[in-house]
Amino acid sequence: MSLNFKSATIIGCGWFGLALAKALVSQQIKVTGTKRSQQGAKALEQYGIEGVVLDLSDEALVAKCAQEELKADVLIVSIPPGFRRGNFDYLAQLTRLQQLINFEDYQKIVFISSTGVYPNVTGEFDETGAAAYSQSSAILLDAEALFLAHSHGRVCRFAGLVGPNRHPGRFLAGKVAVAGAKASVNLVHQDDCVSAVICVLNAEKSSQIYNVCAAMHPSRQTFYVAAANALSLKPPVFSDELAADKRVKGSRLVDDLGFQYQYSDPLTMLAAC
Repeated sequence: MSLNFKSATIIGCGWFGLALAKALVSQQIKVTGTKRSQQGAKALEQYGIEGVVLDLSDEALVAKCAQEELKADVLIVSIPPGFRRGNFDYLAQLTRLQQLINFEDYQKIVFISSTGVYPNVTGEFDETGAAAYSQSSAILLDAEALFLAHSHGRVCRFAGLVGPNRHPGRFLAGKVAVAGAKASVNLVHQDDCVSAVICVLNAEKSSQIYNVCAAMHPSRQTFYVAAANALSLKPPVFSDELAADKRVKGSRLVDDLGFQYQYSDPLTMLAAC
């Protein structure tokens, strides 16, 4: 696929951001990536990525970062919110980013969000079903709004991520009395997320928001027992306790942009983790 941009800045070259950066470099795109430390930024150079130190939680470091260093044709913001670690400074961090750079300087901006914006209730959710049902979902939706305020801003909401060094067999291995045996899983492989973001970046016309989630939704029991077995780990034991059967639809990407998922079934992802 020929890309209609020549340079990209990725804010947050972590597990996903680095994979995206490598894919773009392989297509001769000039990539600038940020890390929170000088050592991390330096390490990006081995992949042909220009590393920049940027820690949005540190106002002094943000002040030291030169806007010129982050200029590019397109911008991707891939910063995990860290809610599980008790970090609720996420919106403030993104606001600092907005103050540091002018979003209007970019042809396209993609903000990486989460399908956690959909309430944990039984039902099928497309991109219109988001709700501020919790503190974390409210913050995520406010974060999305920062980018959707711009005509060229786009949001990709990732389902549960799996891939290299993130094998789901370890998630529930050995656990007992796990609820929701029949509830659906909503997962996506790293490779499909990389391809989806590049597809959105390259599209002349697109919707503002896209879910990125595999089409098939095996039950939690079927999937996590198979995942543990794939690593020869003790499989989880499920109880009779019910859980919400939430299913996220990732088909708008397919319908709008002709996107093709490489892994439509989470069970086939196991061999690629």
